[in-house]
Amino acid sequence: MTIRTHYENLQVTENASSEVIRGAYRYLSQRWHPDKNPDNKAEAERITKIINEAYAVLSDPQQRNEHDLWIRAKREHIAQSSVNNQSVPPPRQVAPLVSPKGSSSARKGAAWGVVAGVIGFVIFAAAAAAGGKSSSQIHFNITTFIFYVVAGAIVGAWGLRR
Repeated sequence: MTIRTHYENLQVTENASSEVIRGAYRYLSQRWHPDKNPDNKAEAERITKIINEAYAVLSDPQQRNEHDLWIRAKREHIAQSSVNNQSVPPPRQVAPLVSPKGSSSARKGAAWGVVAGVIGFVIFAAAAAAGGKSSSQIHFNITTFIFYVVAGAIVGAWGLRR
C-alpha cells in the first residue's frame, strides 16, 4: 500500500526547497491549464485542482510541516500493519544467473570437463596405438592427454558459469 502525497502531485522530493516547489507548480499549472488542453478539459481541470491544492499546502511552512507529520504517521502505520500481518510471505530468494567463481557448479563443470578430456584422450590414444607408434609419438600422446584434460576442465567450468 502506498500513499499519495502533495510532493508526488507536484513531482518534487520531500526535501525540495520552496523555489523548486514554486517552479514545479508553475510548470505543471501551465502544462495542465484547461485552456491548453481543450480536448481533455475535464481531466485538465481535475489535475489543476490537485496541483493547486498541493501548492497551497507546500507553500505554507506550517501546513507543509503538518503534511510531513501526516506522511510519517502514515508510513509508520503501513510499516506496523505489514509487521503485524502474518499472511505476508517472506521475500523470495532468487538464484543468480551467473555462478560465482569457485562455486560448486563451476567445480562440477570442471570435473565433467576433465572426464570429457580423458574420454577424448582415450579415443585418440586408441586410434594412435592401433597404428603402432614410436616413443616420440607417445610423448605427443601425453601432451595431448594434458591438453584434453585442461581444455575439458576450462570448457566445462566456463559452460556452467554462463
